[in-house]
Amino acid sequence: MAGQRSTLEFGVDGLTISALTAGPQSSAGRPLIAALHGGTYKAQYFDVAGSDHGSFLDLASGLGYSVMSFDRPGYGASSVLEPDDNTFARHTQLLAGAIAQAAAGSGADGVVLVGHSIGGMIAAMIAAADTDFRLLGLSVTGMGAVIRGGDLAPYLVGIGTITALVLIIGVGMTLVPYVILRRGSFWRYLATLASLIPLMIYVSLSNAPSILKTVFGASETWKRTPKTTPFLEGLPATDQLNEAG
Repeated sequence: MAGQRSTLEFGVDGLTISALTAGPQSSAGRPLIAALHGGTYKAQYFDVAGSDHGSFLDLASGLGYSVMSFDRPGYGASSVLEPDDNTFARHTQLLAGAIAQAAAGSGADGVVLVGHSIGGMIAAMIAAADTDFRLLGLSVTGMGAVIRGGDLAPYLVGIGTITALVLIIGVGMTLVPYVILRRGSFWRYLATLASLIPLMIYVSLSNAPSILKTVFGASETWKRTPKTTPFLEGLPATDQLNEAG
């Protein structure tokens, strides 16, 4: 179902940003859809058929929109950045410049950004920055959480509280049996304690729904198991004795 495709290259700060395009060459009166892929992919990510209707490029171009799926720096035909220059901020700058050129060249009324995973994060950063094009929309998927600036300070109190509770409970459950039984060395005890803590976290998380139900007053009613065995009722007495024996 794939329609006609072409590849364009844009020069930004002496580097090349490539894009796979579909749809009409002119976007006059309509927005340009600019798509950014995630890690380990390239522009063709948005040209993989996900259904009988075709790929994202097929759907967008079929509706009359001009769509460009950009190769992020280091992917496809786009320039590879030096390690120190390969940052989110630099990707944002280069891709925003390429998108601005694409929008101006197609006469688009504005731009709708689409991004997946890391491409979604960069699309969000582009949307938050001052751009040389009119931003009409932003759609992102598969994004993870980012701690701004890498600063853990706002979370230290919560992390410390949880750690202290886990240690108190873990030591309380294991220290007394160790002192009484005296089985193994102190290092063996520490190894046991260290393995118990992840187990406690797993059990707590796996039982969280039931715990929350109990906290908020939910209750369950259990039916008593019948003493008779229904499937034996229709058998002769001798067979019932044999089955029961």
